[in-house]
Amino acid sequence: MHSRRHFLKTTALAAVGAPLMAHLPWQAIPYTVIKLRRDVGIFFERGGTIGWYMRKGESALVDAQYPDTAEHLVEALELTKGQKADVLWNTHHHGDHTAGNVFLQEYSSKIVAHEQVPVLQREQIESRRGDEDLAVYADTTFSDTYQLVVGKEKITGYHYGPGHTGGDSIVHFEKANVVHMGDLIFNQVYPYIDYGGGADLEQWVGHLAEIEATFEKDTQFIFGHSDSPELVTGTIEDIVTKRTYLEQLISTVENAKKEGMSKAQIMEIPPFDENRRELWDGAWKHNLDAAFTLMG
Repeated sequence: MHSRRHFLKTTALAAVGAPLMAHLPWQAIPYTVIKLRRDVGIFFERGGTIGWYMRKGESALVDAQYPDTAEHLVEALELTKGQKADVLWNTHHHGDHTAGNVFLQEYSSKIVAHEQVPVLQREQIESRRGDEDLAVYADTTFSDTYQLVVGKEKITGYHYGPGHTGGDSIVHFEKANVVHMGDLIFNQVYPYIDYGGGADLEQWVGHLAEIEATFEKDTQFIFGHSDSPELVTGTIEDIVTKRTYLEQLISTVENAKKEGMSKAQIMEIPPFDENRRELWDGAWKHNLDAAFTLMG
């Protein structure tokens, strides 16, 4: 089948380190499927990066993107309704991670998320109106940790507290030593800071520091967003880089406030990280605005 050929092609390209075209995550582009370690891999198309585990009829999914891209995921991984994934995990409530639930629910035995995710998801859906048909919520929730065994893989989710949103969790495939970070990491691009959805910059920094102390140097990480497929995976050094950026963002805005700068003046501060890119126009100003709002 075409999707099978595409899977093999993109996996082979990743194995030999072939260059990949850079795309914005929400653009309509051909999907990319890459196997990482021990039956764990990623699916990259539009929205938050999907993580997956597949081994001899046992499977798990992390995040759902959109209904149309979720359909591509099912085709690429050759999932069937008769052989459902043991779990579909939502790392947080945003639509580019949960809208695909409406399609994937028929291919998943259960949907797991932190207990705040359905709450925030409902608030988001109700505020927009007309999107109710896309609202499929987690049927299994947890407060701090949640663990299950799928095939030969042990999967553990952790919620450290508010960060990117009020309900973020990370998902650790323990045997493979691969961690899906959700949107706690926008790699080498400016993050979206959802201060209306419970974000907390200072706690976010603390969570990343705890993750750095918990996982090993050879842990492989999956990131929610970047601007090309090869940058949605990385190492603990990328976690350090993101934490450092958030610390600098906080200190930049706090110092500006202490100097008596108005919000309008703060919004004109130029970026201090020349290597960090914008996924959308105004991303840097959004970061300044979020820091101004959250830092009191």
